[in-house]
Amino acid sequence: MKAIEARGLGKRFNSVVALDGVDLDLDSGQFFGLFGPNGAGKTTLLRILTGQLAPTTGTARVLGIDPAREPLKVKAAIGIVPEVESPPSYLTAAEYLYFVGRVREVANLQRAIDRWITFFDLDGTRGTICRDLSKGTRQKLMLAAAFLHDPDLLFLDEPFINLDPIYQRRLKDFLLEYHAAGHTVFMCSHLLEIAEKLCNQVAIIDGGRLIARGSVAEGGKGPRGRVPAPRRGAAMSYLLRLMLKEEFRMHARYSSPRMFLTFPVVVFLFSLAIGLTSHRILEATPLSEAILFLHVSAFLYGLGVGAFGFLGAQYLERRHGNRNYLVAMPALLPMSFRRTFFGMYVRDALFYILLLLVPMVAGLLASVPFTGFRVASIGFLFLASLVSFLLGMSLSFFVSTLYMRSRPAFIVGTGLITAAFAGYALFRILPVESILPGLAMHYSLPPFAAPGVPALVAGLAGAGVIAACIAGALVLVPDHYEPRSTPAREELPRVDARLGLAGGYRIHLAKEFVDLKRSGTIAKMFFSFVTPLILLSFTAWLVRYGFRVPVGFNSVFYGAMVGFFGVLLYNWLNSVDAMDHYETLPLGVPKVIRSKLAAFLVLSTGISSVFVVGVSVLNGDVRLLWLAFPVMLVTSVYMVVMTAYLTGLRTNSFLFDPGILAQFSVMAMLPDLGLTILSFTVDRDPVFTIAGISLVLAVLAIATLVLYRGIDGKWGRASFAE
Repeated sequence: MKAIEARGLGKRFNSVVALDGVDLDLDSGQFFGLFGPNGAGKTTLLRILTGQLAPTTGTARVLGIDPAREPLKVKAAIGIVPEVESPPSYLTAAEYLYFVGRVREVANLQRAIDRWITFFDLDGTRGTICRDLSKGTRQKLMLAAAFLHDPDLLFLDEPFINLDPIYQRRLKDFLLEYHAAGHTVFMCSHLLEIAEKLCNQVAIIDGGRLIARGSVAEGGKGPRGRVPAPRRGAAMSYLLRLMLKEEFRMHARYSSPRMFLTFPVVVFLFSLAIGLTSHRILEATPLSEAILFLHVSAFLYGLGVGAFGFLGAQYLERRHGNRNYLVAMPALLPMSFRRTFFGMYVRDALFYILLLLVPMVAGLLASVPFTGFRVASIGFLFLASLVSFLLGMSLSFFVSTLYMRSRPAFIVGTGLITAAFAGYALFRILPVESILPGLAMHYSLPPFAAPGVPALVAGLAGAGVIAACIAGALVLVPDHYEPRSTPAREELPRVDARLGLAGGYRIHLAKEFVDLKRSGTIAKMFFSFVTPLILLSFTAWLVRYGFRVPVGFNSVFYGAMVGFFGVLLYNWLNSVDAMDHYETLPLGVPKVIRSKLAAFLVLSTGISSVFVVGVSVLNGDVRLLWLAFPVMLVTSVYMVVMTAYLTGLRTNSFLFDPGILAQFSVMAMLPDLGLTILSFTVDRDPVFTIAGISLVLAVLAIATLVLYRGIDGKWGRASFAE
């Protein structure tokens, strides 16, 4: 039987032709070497043959299986060592092999694990999480994972890279024994000296085409001398310009550049609609309170997007793998981390100003012929809200870099910020203008007052605080960043054993929980989930007691809102670690999605329940908890399943793909609006309200089931690679 058959394989990435009509036949029992310069198409061909990529044209069969139609079946039959060593960051070496063995259903798993840990001398690091392993040790771990199930066919992409001479020799001896036993090897490599001693069949690829094929004996020197010269890359310059390109491309990958650029158009239209209906809005809400809400929103949004200390540390810790960023380049180049962190700040400030603030102001300007707004007043609004936004970004930048230096200091810093806002919201000790100089500046400008010294003083005070926060953050950025080494006990088998009720999802759910614990993500998830809930409670309190609007916020309302905020938790579950390592396993995207949904339910139910009970007790409204709980549970499950169906493992995509955003908005807002309105009528007409809520929940439950079953069809052929 042929081990590999390929006919007319082609692959295009937009306008780039990576493979162009490749034909290949490889008999079983061959040791085949594929050579070529960088960008020649070696890895693309390997990924197509192993079911990681679908070809644009042509067909292939591996061990008689079509990898495009049955990728999981192919992955189950072969072993794969990828080009980049990327085991999951938060499992130990032994736990990763255990995870791979459970997925592959390896018999005598512990014996197999011990064999390869001994072979690669991994005993000393079996309790170290993969993030803290050296590149060479990670490479040995990926090799062990590929050999664990003793496959008949191995695909190796640069297997000798990062190995020292001792382990290169040990691996070479093993591969010769493996081949002598009748197994087949497909290897991509640049190391011609080693490859010529191993391979009995070789080929050269360049420009996506096989340009030579034969045995090593043919031509005496094998492929050496026929490999084209390596291509030279362009030098890096203009850090900020490149960072802006990087940010745009990172967000545009969720949909497409054209679709991403429609997002500011949506903001423009929304702002225009607000402007056109402003006379009605201002009839119910005084202008000063509307401006207060705008500045608080701008400040909180700046806080949310300005945590560059967290982001930078995360990027640096993940610089080994398929996701890498310019902020990590000082690890390799004569650049300072302060420079790249400051570049991140300026990049994101410009990015979000152009993405949100400028379209918002443009929408208000477009409404001027219909509303009579003064252009100067809109300009002042832009400047003042910009100060509040940049203050939030700068403060978040400072506090997050404080976290890099000292966690106790970080706790103190966040406590002081919280205390300042609590002093205003709860006790009115501090005037809000003293916390938000942008708001004080706005209150000193038209239409509230004529421009003068107070506005200038407030603006300069805001600029001074922003500059001080940025300077403080840059001082705190370390010259050398060293991720904290995390000692770990071997926990995955124990957690796996405890999750017997999870059935076929047991090992995947166990991995999720171990990842969350070791990455410290649970605390981040808690704060990201609880913070908007607290903000929601504050907003409801402000509307009821500050604006004196008699709206009946009750337990049912909060139950519905908690359910809709659950998307934040699911987003965190998809951001714990890169998922490239799944590509080498007989595992599909739908199974991982469902594992994350199960983890979401376990994590969110307790937090949500405590919040709903707590806010009900504080409001003296425990009488409706019996109705609030089913509302909370059904909406939580519906929202996260709907989000998983629409976005798969890329939950950020609904923010930047207008098509997905539109679907998400309709599928989320309609039931949210219905439950909110019904919650307000529960005291006036309880029978109607309960019947209406029951109907909405029944519809959501049916929709949840349909969407859950649809995950296979929508994401069954998706890739884990970004």
